[in-house]
Amino acid sequence: MNRQRPFTKLKNIKDASKLPKEEKVKSNTQVTKVLITGGCGFIGSHLSRALLEQGVSVRVLDDLSTGTKNHLPHEVELIEGSLLDKDLVAHSVEGIHICYHLGAVASVEKSITNFSKTTAINLLGTIHLFETISKLSVPIPIIYASSAAVYAGYTKLPFHEDLSPLPSSPYGADKGAVELYAKACFQTYQIPTIGFRFFNVYGPGQDSNSPYSGVISIFCDKIRKGEEITIFGNGTQTRDFIHISDVICYLVKALEFPFHGCQIYNLCTGVAISINQLVDTFEQLLDKKIFRKWVTPRKGEPKASLGDPRRTIRDFDIKPQCSLEEGLKTLIESQERNLCV
Repeated sequence: MNRQRPFTKLKNIKDASKLPKEEKVKSNTQVTKVLITGGCGFIGSHLSRALLEQGVSVRVLDDLSTGTKNHLPHEVELIEGSLLDKDLVAHSVEGIHICYHLGAVASVEKSITNFSKTTAINLLGTIHLFETISKLSVPIPIIYASSAAVYAGYTKLPFHEDLSPLPSSPYGADKGAVELYAKACFQTYQIPTIGFRFFNVYGPGQDSNSPYSGVISIFCDKIRKGEEITIFGNGTQTRDFIHISDVICYLVKALEFPFHGCQIYNLCTGVAISINQLVDTFEQLLDKKIFRKWVTPRKGEPKASLGDPRRTIRDFDIKPQCSLEEGLKTLIESQERNLCV
């Protein structure tokens, strides 16, 4: 068993403590209580804290299959259970003004190895939520997580929101279907929605030991332990990495956004980084050699992924602020602090 070792000293870059915090926005005065499905996860727990700072009451529905209640502030009301439990979903939406739907099995690999289970949660659970909200006297808006996985079948970059879903994995198909159900439920039940196509979100609080974790948190943990990192493919594949602080700015700003249909937005930076470049950046920040092992690419993973952020920037009047170098530094420093606790 390897002893956990701290990182070597970071090379100086812009002080990560000066990164923009989750933006303080004027909340919709009618929104006093929200529901977050999957709120014990990485994004949901960050969102919970940000909404509480806005003076919004937060209720979370989570089955704790991947998240943990320890991630939540004590002010959050937690309902433990599954989106597949219709009665529990109905109880969860009582008295709610807006629902953030983040609950899902967010893994391309898991969707391939356990197709039926992941689709049941990702798709049927979402249908239960839509059906429950459709029965309210006034349907509440839903802000839901889609994914860049819906673009996997496209090759022309960057990906923009007018592209219809063309997935190459069951996970991407689930997310594309959620978007279609959102459109159908607006037409049929007048449920307004905003769907965010998340690209590669990273930052402090992401569990590197989880099978659903992103490549950055996994690499960060391996590097800290002095272990060799595994790169699937030759490392030239590119991703659009966006820091959790920028993601939360958009999610919070959505509270005051005008809901008038079924809108779709990319959550991305518009900057493509190869996996090899990502490791190079770690080496530059830590001033140390990182050992790499290249292996066979995984099924369902696209060669290139790059989002077009212009529509999101225009409509939300927010630009992503955190560079990759700054974001990696916050993650490294966060893991260092956790080792000292």
